[in-house]
Amino acid sequence: MAGSLLCLALVAGCGSTEVPIDSGDLSGADAATCAALVDDLPSVLSGELRRSVDPDDAPGAAWGDTPYVLTCGVPRPAGVPEDAGCLDVGGVGWYVDDDAVADPRVDITATALTHTPHVSLLVPARYRTDGFDGALAELAPILTRHLEAGQPCL
Repeated sequence: MAGSLLCLALVAGCGSTEVPIDSGDLSGADAATCAALVDDLPSVLSGELRRSVDPDDAPGAAWGDTPYVLTCGVPRPAGVPEDAGCLDVGGVGWYVDDDAVADPRVDITATALTHTPHVSLLVPARYRTDGFDGALAELAPILTRHLEAGQPCL
């Protein structure tokens, strides 16, 4: 009986460590592209171990205790003009809100605007002191392999 309770406690505890990821409303082609991308993502990003996500088949991944969270198939950020500048890291153009970049105490979301479907990476503030571009550089080869290239950064 005690063993059964321990197993239940462990299972319940494991469920609470899953990182929620919004599945969004992806077309069949985008869903397939995102699934292939997620399958190819590394088990370690910027020294942080990959974590379980909820749902299991979410179009994204997470790494770390306060997790980096990658989501595939996100919409273009609201209010971002077509001619918005972006940061080119490894051939992927990432848009980051200037106000967020200016304050290293806040989480930052970088969105890959130069490839489709769009991908976002939430970088928690605790990782910003080391710079957020390292994680973007690690992801770039995988994104360029799976996503369709569009207009380059301005």
